[in-house]
Amino acid sequence: MEQWLAQLGVGGAIAGMLFYFYRQDTARYAARWQGQSEALLSVVKENTMAITQNTEVVRSLHRRMDRLDGILVPGEPPPSGQERRDP
Repeated sequence: MEQWLAQLGVGGAIAGMLFYFYRQDTARYAARWQGQSEALLSVVKENTMAITQNTEVVRSLHRRMDRLDGILVPGEPPPSGQERRDP
C-alpha cells in the first residue's frame, strides 16, 4: 500500500483532496435540495387545493348564470332568440 501511495505523488494527493471536497460539497447540496424539494411540494399541494376550490366556485357561478339567461332586464333589448313580453 505504501508503494502505491508513493507512486501517486503530489498530483495524487491533490487529486485525492479534490475528490474528498467534491464529495462533501455534493452531499451538502443534496441535503439542501431535499429541504427545497419538500418546500416546493407543499407549495404545489396548496396551489392544487386553491385551484380545485376556484374550479368549484366557477362551476357553481356558471350554473347560476345559466338560470339568469331567461331573465329579461327592463330597458335592455332581449337577447337574440327571445321576445320581450311586457306584463
